Amino acid sequence: MNGSQVTVVVITIGSREEKGLVAFRRRLTGLTKKVTSGGPTSLKKALTWYYGEQGPVYFKNASAGYYKGIDDVRSALPGIFEEVLTVPGLIFQINTLGGAISKDVEGAYPHRAFPYLGESQAYWESASHAAVLREAIGRMRNHIAQAGVTSHYANYPDLAFADWPTAYYGAENYARLQQLKQRYDPENRIHHPQSVKLPH
Repeated sequence: MNGSQVTVVVITIGSREEKGLVAFRRRLTGLTKKVTSGGPTSLKKALTWYYGEQGPVYFKNASAGYYKGIDDVRSALPGIFEEVLTVPGLIFQINTLGGAISKDVEGAYPHRAFPYLGESQAYWESASHAAVLREAIGRMRNHIAQAGVTSHYANYPDLAFADWPTAYYGAENYARLQQLKQRYDPENRIHHPQSVKLPH
């Protein structure tokens, strides 16, 4: 969702003949002003959709939390919607998880049970606009936190997450990662503000 539109990606893989999907798509179509459908296309044509910009793209993306359902984030939505609708350049996105992601595999990713992942995004072309968008991202972060959402995706980092080790990895997993850090990087050569810290 951004200030001018809400985009709903219904399906990325499956059959056009699946009755449940067809019915769901029809319901959504009745609520929208525009519907587009993709189909098989050549690789040459498809690649042009992903051509990058000629110059740098200035942005800040940050995790907006994991959710089990709408109730987890319901109280935050009015504030988030207000930000997105009034601050140009701001986007709120919810990604669906599930499938192989949800398989019970031991590892450093503790959030497999969540079916939804939120993301705050901001894009700007000037320093003054950057300041406005960073402040808006901060307010969105606060709305999410006040809703009680504390688990976040490490690959959408935010330096403002106070307890980022637990938010990204869970306390137990983070302790295991610290032991691996001690074993493979005892001199802390790999480091940044939110890298795994050596155990004390």
